[in-house]
Amino acid sequence: MTAKISVCAAHTDRLGDVLDQFRIVLGEHAGADEYSWAGRMWYALGRLEKELQRHIELAKGPDGLAAEVDQSRPTLVRQQEKLQQDYQNLLEQCLALKWEMYRLSQPLDGPAAELGKSLPAAVENASTGPVNVATLRERLEQFLTRLEEYQQKEAGLVLESVTTDIGAGD
Repeated sequence: MTAKISVCAAHTDRLGDVLDQFRIVLGEHAGADEYSWAGRMWYALGRLEKELQRHIELAKGPDGLAAEVDQSRPTLVRQQEKLQQDYQNLLEQCLALKWEMYRLSQPLDGPAAELGKSLPAAVENASTGPVNVATLRERLEQFLTRLEEYQQKEAGLVLESVTTDIGAGD
């Protein structure tokens, strides 16, 4: 059983590294250089998006969460399925936040304005007022908190399965 736990840890290490980089950018003070901060956050969210996709796919694989959870216990299987759906929802939130950061990182007089192009109506309506960076930062912090909670749930689920397996032989 120890081998499976270390495999799972290897899968989450890359996600953990990307999360550490995300935390660093989130902790930066945007200040007067909101465009630059938003660009760095957009990049960090892009990396996080890719790693979340990878994490979701690996969880379904032969060495992933599905393989580590005791499939003979319906309660654990339901928790595993809910957790996989929660990760999928986080991925969608990550995408939405990423594109909000992209929009914030673009100067109002960017290349599109020079070429006489206009933004799509949905983006134009969304950007009519100033972006509240404090509110956006709060949403990013909530996103990070949820992701950390899901990682803890995942570790707890694997631990409960392993503990049950080890205890069953006693």
